[in-house]
Amino acid sequence: MLIDYHTHLENGPYTMEWLQRFVDQARAAGLAEIGITEHGHRFVVAQGIVDNDIVRGWGGQDVDTYVKLVEDAKQAGWPVKLGLEMDYVPGKEKEIAAFLAAYPWDYVIGSVHWDGDFSLDLPVHKPEWERRGIDNVYRRYFELVRAAATSGLFDVMGHADLVKIYGYRPSSAFDLEEEYQATAAAFAKAGVAVEVSTAGLRRPVGEIYPAAGFLAACHALGVPVTLASDAHRPEDVGFAIEGAVSWARACGYDELVTFDGRRPRRAPLG
Repeated sequence: MLIDYHTHLENGPYTMEWLQRFVDQARAAGLAEIGITEHGHRFVVAQGIVDNDIVRGWGGQDVDTYVKLVEDAKQAGWPVKLGLEMDYVPGKEKEIAAFLAAYPWDYVIGSVHWDGDFSLDLPVHKPEWERRGIDNVYRRYFELVRAAATSGLFDVMGHADLVKIYGYRPSSAFDLEEEYQATAAAFAKAGVAVEVSTAGLRRPVGEIYPAAGFLAACHALGVPVTLASDAHRPEDVGFAIEGAVSWARACGYDELVTFDGRRPRRAPLG
């Protein structure tokens, strides 16, 4: 089975016509299901959870319009799932939980993009890496990912080593394998899945997320996987998805997990 469980409609309107372009590309790529996962901070009702000047400028969308669009597509027989990508913000767990409880998500991706006002993946913040130190950025990132996983808020952890996005690597004194093992253990304890994402192939690092050592550690502890492109345009749906399958297989996987009403179901991989 092939799926793409991480896509965004945000560069177009919330209309059936725009959504159909994503679904058409999914079918052309041989996908059985596509998950639509708008960022939570896009919606008025979730503003203030990620609270900084940049994110405030991205909001203003109506979540009810989004939910109805995807639910209408499901009713029409389209192979779509209603998902959400939600940033984890320490101290905002109650607000996140209240937002998530109000809508009929099929699954929720938990992601870490921010450490306070510092964005890991916005080029405008690249100078901050040198100021903070690469080892410290890596250490803090994995701390936040583990906290997100164990918060009980999420079903899937998104691009779980996003910290490598620019190709910056920690020093030899930094035990990256220890971080992988500890984070995989947190995923297993929390019962979350991890996505195998081809998005990194379109980023400066040029690698699938997560790294092989990280994904192998997840497999060893029974953490299930989804497949993802992180498409923000219809033409990127299913991007290099066979590569994600090969990556997962090389790390020991022969199954993936799908979701319906936040209930997981195992399926053959590929």
